[in-house]
Amino acid sequence: MKRIVRLVTVSLVLVLFAGTALQAQVIIKSGTSAAQFLKIGVGSRAVSMGEAFVATADDISAIYWNPSGIAGIQKNAAMFFHADWLADISFDHG
Repeated sequence: MKRIVRLVTVSLVLVLFAGTALQAQVIIKSGTSAAQFLKIGVGSRAVSMGEAFVATADDISAIYWNPSGIAGIQKNAAMFFHADWLADISFDHG
């Protein structure tokens, strides 16, 4: 009987320590807000399509979305993009 009680006690202690060890592995996301401007899409057509432009990239903004799409451009082109965001933040792409 003592052996069973000891086995149950040891098992209970091990389960509690294992649960505590799992709780200690909390991921802290410090410094993860750097370079958020890279998530801003380029080109009015691509952004208005919900940024689902990779497969149909056939204009000059293909340089940003899918560089292989510039092979289908038949004439010279230039693109300048400016976006105003909150807190006086602006994004330019050319």
